[in-house]
Amino acid sequence: VRFPLGGYHLVLMSERAKLIRRDLPTIWKMLKTVDLQKIAAAETHYLFTTVVLHAYAYYHKNPDLFASSSGYGPQLINTFNTGIGPTMDVTIEGKHAYAIGNRSLHVLDISEPGKPYPVGKIGGLGRVRQIVVNAGIAYITSREDGLFIVDVRDSKKPTLISHFDTIEFATGVCISGDVFFVACRSFGVELIDVSNPSQPRHLSTVRTGEAQSVVERNGYLYAGVWGTSEIVTVDVRNPWKPLIKSRVPLDGYGDGVDVQDDYLYAATGHHSRRKPRSKPGDPGFGRGHGLEVLNITNPAQPKPVSRVKFPPSYNIRDDMWSVTIANDHAFVADTHNGVFVLNVKDPLFPKFAGHWPLPKNEEEQLPGFVSGLVPSEGHLYVADGRSDLHVLTAPGMAKIPIVEDKTSATIPATQPAETDVPYRVYRTNGQVYGVDFAGDTAIVACGTEGVHVLNITPRFENLSQLKTAGKATDVCIAGDLIHIAEGSAGMGIYRLNSDKVLNEIGRYRVPKNTIKQIEIPGDGTYAIVQIGVHKIHIVDLTNPAIPRKVLEDQHPGLLYGDQLMRGLVDGRYTCAFWHVSGLHWYDLKAEGGPRYTEDNFPGRIGSGNGLIAHANKTLAITRGGYLLLDRVERRELKDVPIYRIGSRRRHLGKPTIADNRLYTVDRQLGLVTIADITDLKNPKLVDQFELPGNPSRAIVHQGVLIIPDGYHGLLVFDR
Repeated sequence: VRFPLGGYHLVLMSERAKLIRRDLPTIWKMLKTVDLQKIAAAETHYLFTTVVLHAYAYYHKNPDLFASSSGYGPQLINTFNTGIGPTMDVTIEGKHAYAIGNRSLHVLDISEPGKPYPVGKIGGLGRVRQIVVNAGIAYITSREDGLFIVDVRDSKKPTLISHFDTIEFATGVCISGDVFFVACRSFGVELIDVSNPSQPRHLSTVRTGEAQSVVERNGYLYAGVWGTSEIVTVDVRNPWKPLIKSRVPLDGYGDGVDVQDDYLYAATGHHSRRKPRSKPGDPGFGRGHGLEVLNITNPAQPKPVSRVKFPPSYNIRDDMWSVTIANDHAFVADTHNGVFVLNVKDPLFPKFAGHWPLPKNEEEQLPGFVSGLVPSEGHLYVADGRSDLHVLTAPGMAKIPIVEDKTSATIPATQPAETDVPYRVYRTNGQVYGVDFAGDTAIVACGTEGVHVLNITPRFENLSQLKTAGKATDVCIAGDLIHIAEGSAGMGIYRLNSDKVLNEIGRYRVPKNTIKQIEIPGDGTYAIVQIGVHKIHIVDLTNPAIPRKVLEDQHPGLLYGDQLMRGLVDGRYTCAFWHVSGLHWYDLKAEGGPRYTEDNFPGRIGSGNGLIAHANKTLAITRGGYLLLDRVERRELKDVPIYRIGSRRRHLGKPTIADNRLYTVDRQLGLVTIADITDLKNPKLVDQFELPGNPSRAIVHQGVLIIPDGYHGLLVFDR
């Protein structure tokens, strides 16, 4: 024991990376043959401890140490392209591969693994992202378009079974028994009952942070979490009540995960934890790419055991990394870096076995990006989001992944009952997104359940229902007109008749786009509507039977939802914010019609926050408080006073103001905050609590707080 320990201590003291990299595996194998319990000498214990501490310190001082100095193994050869076009992900079940891209699912025959060919296709699936196939049923995430479930048992005629409205941008997927897990980015992971694929049912949500990809085994779910660079472990043995058990840091941004035997493999990217990392040349900039291995002998507490680094890279637009384990090899998709194959027979010492860099795109001088892959017999099917589904040769390495024997998730028959809550709940099979009142009649936007017309006092009474063509995500009432955001069906305009039935009188559509939010400030002449996740339209409602677009605008960043200001400043200015470029103002009473004023406050206030006009200013929620902004504000965010509420510093959410009280709801965290803002510059916290669902902007009607809470229902706080 002393000879290898002493020898390796000298190697460490040399600080010669090549020598350390070469000798560590040999010395480790020698030490693994020793029965450490039989070593009694204090000197040996001391030497052992010294070497371990020295190795630990040197490794963390030099995190790129164990990257292969001789490259990344032999270059794999692209021998065939399928011709199906840009591809986002691919998987295999039985004799077929299933590839998604360009809003479509392609079914390919793989009886000849080196030359798969398409045999079936279905389109209309939105911005597809990941796919898993189980027992002839394909589950496809589609970002803002939710989850599509497709019957692929007839490979030539795939058929859409159902379309499920996920709580946020649907990204990562896995399935266990009757429970389907969807990584919904910053909202965490949603658990769905798919025992009947034609009628999927929301079970619960676990707030992991920005989950990108997920894998489940034996009652534990592992989520690769993005910006916070973590593996989050969740006990999902009771799918009604998932419990976070641990958070383990990764060096790079988390995404792809897979498990085999007692090990979890995590693909990482973007920036390392090393600081600083915000600018090119910084120690951590772009150095988060790699593969990290964690021991899950204790499934609730993964322990890091090894790490391999890939070349530094950074491109904010294409940011996804995945890993698949098969035949003692890890097959890693690393976007612009291409494909890496590592031998992980000894998970403590992964070794590069092959690499495939993508060819550069002539227009952008960037490679395409590998967004997913799956090994087949002697080949790799590689999804390139820019060009095609490629076939690489990988003899001796690639085999179809073997599904491990594991315990499938089961769903208890009854959902735990709520007790001692201060509200009454009205539930539907859809998500409750929004509510507004026509007199005392509640008009409720219920997602895929359309619109419900209710009496809410003294008890809930369903007066009528409207089945909308697209999912209903917002409702806005101006005068006697009721405006419904109906997704792909546009904005429907209705009147409520004496029988409490909605009658359509007009519709505003935007081909190939969805409408998610509507604001109608002031006298109701104009509607500001969110188009897709990038644009707004200002629509003239003078003739509600023929609404007319008068302005279209777009700025850098996304409109995740509810990013339009409620109300007007100076009786004429409205506002919207894009998560990257900040706040932008519009004049609804400009000569010649509405126009962009060119006023921009570029502060990034957070996509989960919102705006409301108050005291003739724009009140913008951010960082545990709010800003009071004029449209001519030009200071940086750090120089503008933030009036903070309570102890929460980063989240508050979407605002409503009634009787000098500010109500904010955070859809991501389920957090509701109530503050007294009689003195705007000295807000006082009144109450703060968490809801089980995903709440949308609150409304106060006749002094009663009412909150749409997603799949948890419509909550009326009158107890």
